[in-house]
Amino acid sequence: MSAEADRGSDALGVYTVLPFSSGVRLLGPWERESFNRWEALFPDRFPSFQGYTFHIASRLKDEPFFFPSVKDPLKRNGVGLDMMECLSAKLNFSYTATNNSPDSKWGASSNGVWDGVLGMVHRREKNFTINSFLLDINRSRDFDFSTPIHIDGFGVYLRSPDPLPNWMSFAKVFQGSVWLAVLFAFLASTCFTLLRERVREGWSQSLERNRPTRGLATICLDIQRPLVAQSVPLLPAAVPLRILMALWFVHGLVITVAYTSNLVGIFTSPVYPRRLQDLQEIADSEIQVFV
Repeated sequence: MSAEADRGSDALGVYTVLPFSSGVRLLGPWERESFNRWEALFPDRFPSFQGYTFHIASRLKDEPFFFPSVKDPLKRNGVGLDMMECLSAKLNFSYTATNNSPDSKWGASSNGVWDGVLGMVHRREKNFTINSFLLDINRSRDFDFSTPIHIDGFGVYLRSPDPLPNWMSFAKVFQGSVWLAVLFAFLASTCFTLLRERVREGWSQSLERNRPTRGLATICLDIQRPLVAQSVPLLPAAVPLRILMALWFVHGLVITVAYTSNLVGIFTSPVYPRRLQDLQEIADSEIQVFV
């Protein structure tokens, strides 16, 4: 407030720090009209590096970013080097670069101590690196990365499996869980019908005493008839068995239609074994992986 009333010696001054030039620069006295824009209050502090020399930690084994020339091994090439040449000419700085790290490593952390190229940067022996590094949580914790200029994609290639033999197509129509469900329903229906027949044998006075008693083989044949689109020659007289047979016929109709429809599709296009879905399945398999 005093600055607005009296712009004399008591006026407030606004300064900024220029690390690569004169150090501190006065932007002017504090006035609302002078700093009504963001750029006026926060100017570019790095318009030029004033001939400063940056020291780069690098390895000359990083195509296409930093690698030796084929014709002259003492000459360096690479996208990273070209970028440094352009930036140094634009921003007025020079630089030095290393051909390798002291331990010939890229950079890994062991108990908080970094080695390789990143170790030189972490120990403040060098300013930065122009090599390409994989971004991971450990490196991002101790280092700042620039905007990526190159992103690699990784994939696993496996040989396509051979189609299954045609005789296996009859079993591959349904998954194993479906076949187990059909088998369980078949056994349950057979056991219930057989139990009902044994109970009828024990009744001395029954409406069904004149009907012949069916054995296990006959019951199994009658139960499997709906599964092969066949009718039952003689329906049971007991109401529970009739209800069971009605439900079983509906079940058999659904299974039969689904099986024949899928079988047509399978014979139209070959059936292949289930393919591996993730890296864990590859690790658990017997496939030998070569990188």
